Amino acid sequence: MRITTLVSATLLALSTSAAASDAIQQLSVTSIKHTLSPQQIQAELDSWYQSELANVDEVANRMSDRVPLIVRKQQAKDKLEQQYANLKADFRL
Repeated sequence: MRITTLVSATLLALSTSAAASDAIQQLSVTSIKHTLSPQQIQAELDSWYQSELANVDEVANRMSDRVPLIVRKQQAKDKLEQQYANLKADFRL
């Protein structure tokens, strides 16, 4: 359970922290790679992605209302998919 918490916290930090330095991010990725198997990492990434996907409407509602809601939802989903792809690339999955 502790490892799952560590991975989830790291994924959350990577996805929400625009100020995270590359060195810290690389250290976190390396640490996770040494701790978990690729299958465990993939499962955690998938779980995180599904959780974030469920919150797309909430994220879209927090965006500027000058843009139509359907466009904001698509933008939120596109951003999430980009983050997911970046994380998969970081972990070489």
